[in-house]
Amino acid sequence: MEATKRPWVYKATAGNHDFSVYSETEPARKDVALVRDFNEANARLIVTACNNFEEMRDALQSALNELSEARRLARQHPSPSYIPTEMVITELKTLLAKIKEG
Repeated sequence: MEATKRPWVYKATAGNHDFSVYSETEPARKDVALVRDFNEANARLIVTACNNFEEMRDALQSALNELSEARRLARQHPSPSYIPTEMVITELKTLLAKIKEG
């Protein structure tokens, strides 16, 4: 399954009680989400997170790469304050795998 194309945008619905989140590039506008109860902040958060997905994924990958390099250096030059925990690296790898799965 492929994700809905970005960029995503939002606008108030006809009654101005809800916000419709949809793809700006889809030929037939299809709602991706409906945010209820006058909550424009949540609609804006959904749109921002989705539109910045690649940047977030790249930042996580960069953090993982830096931690892996730090681990490699720590093994060459042991120092208790410099050794990144295996747990952090494992958690980052798990999170990155989940993001890549979609």
